[in-house]
Amino acid sequence: MKHAYIQERIWRTIHILTTNLGSLRERLPVAYDEGFGTIATSEFGVFSEDISFQFRQLKDAMNSVVDPTIGNARASVLQMNEETLISTAEAILEIASAVEGKSQEKEPTT
Repeated sequence: MKHAYIQERIWRTIHILTTNLGSLRERLPVAYDEGFGTIATSEFGVFSEDISFQFRQLKDAMNSVVDPTIGNARASVLQMNEETLISTAEAILEIASAVEGKSQEKEPTT
């Protein structure tokens, strides 16, 4: 069940990030809040310590600014320079790819 939930949340994150209208600065916090942000850090431990570490770094970056009025992810993204914004989006794609790779490794072969 954990794998299916994580994969669905990853799909949701990537879908919002790549298909929603607006700039990356607008899409990234929505994608995070509705996807990755709903996954507990401990859930990524089933894949590898490296993936779990990358996810913790992403979660820290997306919660680096606390703002209950607009949300931590949006407030954090508003403070990012363009380079950090892009590298944060790339981190999401790297984590998603790593999880996909680990998920395929665990699938039984016939």
